[in-house]
Amino acid sequence: MKEIIKINTNENDITLSGRELHEFLDIGTEYPKWFKRMTEYGFTKGEDYLVHYYDKNSSEVKNDDAEKMSV
Repeated sequence: MKEIIKINTNENDITLSGRELHEFLDIGTEYPKWFKRMTEYGFTKGEDYLVHYYDKNSSEVKNDDAEKMSV
């Protein structure tokens, strides 16, 4: 059984990690391709999702998108 996705509260918004959601749903395509496809449904950056950049392994910078729970 997979773990439940971590929910975050940030400045009155309730969000979850796009990468964690992608992994939890066991999506077959790579995360960047999947997320780009999801944004084509009319989601607005800064309104429906936020972009976070982080250095996970000190060798590669990846982005993670925080989806708002109202989406």
